[in-house]
Amino acid sequence: MEELEARMRMEVAASDAAQAPRKTRGRMVADEDNDSEATRPGAPLPGLDVLLGRVPAEVRETMEELLRVRFTTVKRVPSQALDPVAARKAAP
Repeated sequence: MEELEARMRMEVAASDAAQAPRKTRGRMVADEDNDSEATRPGAPLPGLDVLLGRVPAEVRETMEELLRVRFTTVKRVPSQALDPVAARKAAP
């Protein structure tokens, strides 16, 4: 279990390092080359089975075990909901 956790931390650190140049004020900037059909407004969302296929089984099992997290549905979320600065401004 500790080995898995250490591997995950290394992957997160590597991912953060790769994403660092694209961050602006704590928010990720969309990469126009990576703009897929599924991310465009009005485009059909992929099925839950498709998305679950992208998550390694080992990671899903660990999330279910440690966090009691299960994926149940696919929803489109407004970009403002993902922006921590906008969320703070909207809070009373």
